[in-house]
Amino acid sequence: MAPVLAVARSPFDHNQGDTVKYSEAHTEPDDDPAPAVADPATGEVRVLADLCGTCIYRPGNLMHLAPGRLRQLAQEALARRGHIVCHSTLPALAPPGTKGAICRGFANAHGSAIFALRMAPLIGRLVEVPPPPTHDSTPEERNA
Repeated sequence: MAPVLAVARSPFDHNQGDTVKYSEAHTEPDDDPAPAVADPATGEVRVLADLCGTCIYRPGNLMHLAPGRLRQLAQEALARRGHIVCHSTLPALAPPGTKGAICRGFANAHGSAIFALRMAPLIGRLVEVPPPPTHDSTPEERNA
């Protein structure tokens, strides 16, 4: 299966219809929207506490992205005033019940430019969640 990646607008942006999900196999957006990274009832914004095991920001291109693809995704997310949703929290890859979260690698690299990551801590609504276990996880990560 081709890597699936998601770029989304800020959870504080009321135009949530402009969420885009990308697959390396397709150059056009898929029909499935990226999962929400914010809880509308509480206003909490989820970001991974650590890089997932196959984070696109880890050295070694573990997701086998085409050259320049990571830069393109980051630029697109920033242009939308949004973020990259961690691929390990996407419904196609995550364990059942996993909620979407902002990619920790993207947050580390661009946190000061991400509106949600600037605002959520100021109002006490930033929640760091552990990366979900995946088939690529180490035994320590799966048992955390």
